Amino acid sequence: MFPNPANDFLYLITTYSEAHKNSEIIIYNTGGNAVFYAKNLDKNRIINVSHFTPGVYFIKVDSIVKKLNIVH
Repeated sequence: MFPNPANDFLYLITTYSEAHKNSEIIIYNTGGNAVFYAKNLDKNRIINVSHFTPGVYFIKVDSIVKKLNIVH
């Protein structure tokens, strides 16, 4: 995942396998509300975060959670 902090776009790069085919990506704000959801992870995914309010978010891909900072 890069860049972090992100401004306009967030890039997710994975080692694609059949196991990722049904993966979910969820981005949560600090209030625990989902602000982005996608299913069926491709090898490379670009997420437009330009409309997100600047601040701290958490990105979850299956069971892995990482902190994400959005700045504009």
